[in-house]
Amino acid sequence: MNIPEIIEVFKAEHIEAMKVLVYFSDVTNQRIDFSEPFASISAPAYQKWKEPKKFQQFAIENGNLVWGKDWDIIFPVEQLYTNKIK
Repeated sequence: MNIPEIIEVFKAEHIEAMKVLVYFSDVTNQRIDFSEPFASISAPAYQKWKEPKKFQQFAIENGNLVWGKDWDIIFPVEQLYTNKIK
């Protein structure tokens, strides 16, 4: 999949459990399952984001999908775009 030179997240919707429908600036979208990446997060300060209600509190800031006021968790937009998050 070719990634446009400039790509941003412009909208995201929680679907179910740890799945989010992410819309990109080139009018494509991806249904992304964050279960595995979040399962690998072991730092105690980030455990709260695994709770269903907290997980749903993501935001879009500067074209990125983020969790937390200070961007506690963020994945590269390119990974979201190709649905290959780590």
